[in-house]
Amino acid sequence: MRKPMVNSLAKLVVGLCLLSVLVFSAVTPVQAAEFNESGDLGPGQTVNDDLFLAGENVVMAGTVNGNLFVSGDTVTISGTVNGDVFAGGRVITIEKGAMITGSLFAGAARIQVKGEVEGTIYAGSAEMILADNAIVGRNVFYGGFSYEMLKGTLVKIDQFIGARQVV
Repeated sequence: MRKPMVNSLAKLVVGLCLLSVLVFSAVTPVQAAEFNESGDLGPGQTVNDDLFLAGENVVMAGTVNGNLFVSGDTVTISGTVNGDVFAGGRVITIEKGAMITGSLFAGAARIQVKGEVEGTIYAGSAEMILADNAIVGRNVFYGGFSYEMLKGTLVKIDQFIGARQVV
């Protein structure tokens, strides 16, 4: 009695394995991200994927529906990122009117946030300024020399600052 049941189970497992090989071999590969080496995403342009931007002067003025990975001497974000931003450069600026729905991870000599970050800011720099009317939806974690939060700035939860100068 036991032997027919084991044979049936073995046939079922082999059949499911063959079926999964057939199904998954017919699937076409998808692109996991877009790479833009011009360093520019203009206003009105939309990328529905993760985006990698690199260049000397990088400007992201469009919309990214995914994560943004950006590197350059100067990095300026004035558009919308529906995801997280990972930025590295000498000067990083999040312009007034810019929106990041995720978190900002930034390393630079100078970081200035004038727009809105709905998530948390994780930053390290010589100087960081949260400009007038900037909004941070969660926390700020900062390590560096100088941290300045101008009047009218809103950090909704908490700030954890390790700096020599805190204004």
